[in-house]
Amino acid sequence: MSQMSSSSMASMLRDLGGAFHWLEEEEDFHESDQLEPSPESCPLPAPLSFEPRTTSAAEAEQITPTNSVLRSRDIAFSLKSTDSPIQRLPVELLHEIFLACLPPLKYTPASRKSGPLIVTWVCKSWRDIALSLTKLWFSLALEPRHDVFHCAYLSDARFWLARAGRRKLSLSLQIRNAAESKRPSTQDYTTFLTVEGYMQRCTSLELNVSLTSEQFLHILGYSFVLTEAKFSDVYVVGRDSEPSLVEVENLAVLQITTASVGPIFQRLILPQLRQLIFSDRASNPVSWIESISLLGRSNCRLEKFSYTTQSGSVVGGAITEFLQHRALDDLQCLVLHDFFISQHAIEALGPSTSRRQLLPNLTELGLSTCCSPDGELAVMLASRCPSPGTAPSKGHLKSLEVALDLGPHAADIAALNALILGGLPVNVDVQDQPDTDLF
Repeated sequence: MSQMSSSSMASMLRDLGGAFHWLEEEEDFHESDQLEPSPESCPLPAPLSFEPRTTSAAEAEQITPTNSVLRSRDIAFSLKSTDSPIQRLPVELLHEIFLACLPPLKYTPASRKSGPLIVTWVCKSWRDIALSLTKLWFSLALEPRHDVFHCAYLSDARFWLARAGRRKLSLSLQIRNAAESKRPSTQDYTTFLTVEGYMQRCTSLELNVSLTSEQFLHILGYSFVLTEAKFSDVYVVGRDSEPSLVEVENLAVLQITTASVGPIFQRLILPQLRQLIFSDRASNPVSWIESISLLGRSNCRLEKFSYTTQSGSVVGGAITEFLQHRALDDLQCLVLHDFFISQHAIEALGPSTSRRQLLPNLTELGLSTCCSPDGELAVMLASRCPSPGTAPSKGHLKSLEVALDLGPHAADIAALNALILGGLPVNVDVQDQPDTDLF
């Protein structure tokens, strides 16, 4: 291990293509930076020197047989210490050690407190090995904070992702808390992801920033291998008279929060979609219609559908047509949050008078604020849960989450108690039901 001062270390890191020097310059990049000693406060031990050295006449007179033996032992010990066990480890084992240093996160933050950066500071040998291990660098959480470091941040992000070689990428973007005047431009980072070719290799994406619908669709247009994506805020600015369609061939999981589900869904084609999770801040009946249109246009087979609204909309007859769509025949998980679930919705999920039961493969169900008359929920659950003493089979519920309104629900609560006693995982929110007890 070679000796280097803090200034020489920073110089060396800048020589590596300018990578990571912004981590040195921005002291408050991570809030916990001050909780641990910095490399400057922990100097590396002095290196061993093996350069030939001549002995002066005065030194020769002071050398005794005893001193000569001790010096020989010191040199022998020094030579032996350079061949420490850690230096003899196979590169493949070091690879596993480095990978174990990565934080247990889906997207790796550029933190000097954890891998992969921390292992590049140990010694030159470890740094070379780490920089050549592409598995360490395929995931990156972009967290820009101050626009003054904007260019340096993007430069370092390029260097990081270049170490990933040709591997598929996992990327996230979050603008950390900053004053509005100092907040980096979202447009610059979306351009960085698309124009510079990173989205073409990205399989997992999470954007916790506000995007216009055009930016959202522009990103998806570059997503050739994307399989899962999460967008925390998409809003619509104007509407095209003749909107073009965007097909994302491999997208299997889409999670999106928006106030305009309709105009966004009507422009997507997602043939491999398996999980659709969206939150509508301004829910209205057109969301069900556009969801049906998306499923029909994509010809996909959903396995999970989760719909959350913040306006407390009533789920009425419109859901029946949605649940009848053939794309939901393989649905295993249905979650409706912050809705008022009407009698029509409960009846649609219950026993069918026709030959075909809706959602025959449903195993997980989440319903908020059921407003149906007492007993309707019990009838529906009886048709979807195994009889007492029988094991669950295909199409039987394996977990249930439900909330009940203030109306009387004695029969429904009795049915829920029976399911709990039967071992079914049930999470129930009961709002001051009179004369009823829930286990």
